[in-house]
Amino acid sequence: MLRVLVFVLTLGFGPTLAHAGAFDDCYQPYDLDLLIRGCTKLIEEGELSQIELSMAYYNRGSAHDDKGQYDRAIADFDQAIKLVGKDAFAYNKRGLAHQKKGDYERAIADFTIAIKLKPTDADFYSGRAWAYLKWGKAAKGLPDANKALELIPEDANAYDTRGHIYEALDQKDKAIADFRKAIELDPSNEKRKEPLKRLGMTP
Repeated sequence: MLRVLVFVLTLGFGPTLAHAGAFDDCYQPYDLDLLIRGCTKLIEEGELSQIELSMAYYNRGSAHDDKGQYDRAIADFDQAIKLVGKDAFAYNKRGLAHQKKGDYERAIADFTIAIKLKPTDADFYSGRAWAYLKWGKAAKGLPDANKALELIPEDANAYDTRGHIYEALDQKDKAIADFRKAIELDPSNEKRKEPLKRLGMTP
């Protein structure tokens, strides 16, 4: 799901009329191609402040990520990070893009920085837990999955992630319990039932 950074306009710091349309396009989350064109125009015009430019790269990177264009997404998140530095969300998004490419070592490195910058965000721990799992190091991901649930106890995604980790660790009963909890919290998501079926259980 596309998550764009929303820039709150303040008097004297909004877009000029010349690029107001591009600004609106860059900050809407509904049309990926329109967002990419809008952000690209803003970036190329060179009229943005450093923070605005970073956000334009972040939004464009998020759109590329949603389109499966992971190399382009990573390049944009690189620029966002260079401009701002301590941006936990940009590190997290770049980590997710690396993870989708199968580069789990780089993904974990980015999630680790994101966690250091914002240690109260459950999504960052869940991301790193899943990266460890996909990298074949499920045991290392378990503490992160537990931390994510400590921060947000009713997070269906975190239960699903931990369930997969328990399954990989051959702890079937715990995996089943977590998969059932994920379904309880998110009953409309049919994909939640697939792990239980795989384990020979009735959802």
